[in-house]
This record gives sequence, structure tokens and C-alpha cells, in this order.
Amino acid sequence: MKEVIFVITMLLCLKLATSDTAQAFYYTGPYVPSYCFNTQQNGEKIVKLGNRLWNEHSCGNVYKVWCKSDVTSQPCTDPRGTTFGEIVEVVGPCDDCNGVDMLLSQSAFFNITTSTVPFEITYSRLL
Repeated sequence: MKEVIFVITMLLCLKLATSDTAQAFYYTGPYVPSYCFNTQQNGEKIVKLGNRLWNEHSCGNVYKVWCKSDVTSQPCTDPRGTTFGEIVEVVGPCDDCNGVDMLLSQSAFFNITTSTVPFEITYSRLL
């Protein structure tokens, strides 16, 4: 039994440790109401998901998003992409994502980049 619990725990950790890339941009408030939480205020570290990432179970999911680049042309606030990042909560789908996968709140977006155009981020689902 202990071995089964250990294997399940390791698989969950492996799943949580995986990351992927997405095109991201930002949107400005007001952030309430939202698709997932109606009039509940969920702070300003939030994200809307595009069709590629959105599904009926996405509400409330939590992601870590960060800008990671090995080239200096990427507009990261931390070019190593290892220390800066934002934890964001999904508040709904984007109605008009304009070709991006994630629309971050303005404050979350500018905490990881100086870009004023959509760009590629790395993300990992935490919850």
C-alpha cells in the first residue's frame, strides 16, 4: 500500500512539474464580474484562457506563468526566467483572445515582461 501511495505521489509531482508554452497578452479591468466567479473579487493576479487551454473544468485553476528566454531580445524582467513569475487564477474564457492562449491581468503581465505586444510565456498548472 505504501508503494502505491508513493507512486501516485510521484506521478502527481511529475504532472505538476511539467511546463508548456503559450502566447500571452494582457487585459485591463474592470476584472469583475467574471465568468467563473460572477461578482466575487479574486484580486488582480488573474488570467482568462483561450480556446486551446479552456475547458469546462478550468474555473479556479491556478497557474504559474513566467517569461523565460535564452536570448536578450525577449522582453523579460528576469532573462533567466527562474526567479520571477506570477501565480494567477483562471477567472474565465476570453471572448476575444486575438490569437493568444492567455490574457493575463495587466499587473501580472507587466510583472513578468516589459513587452507591449503578445509574446511567448512558459506556464505550469499548479492546481
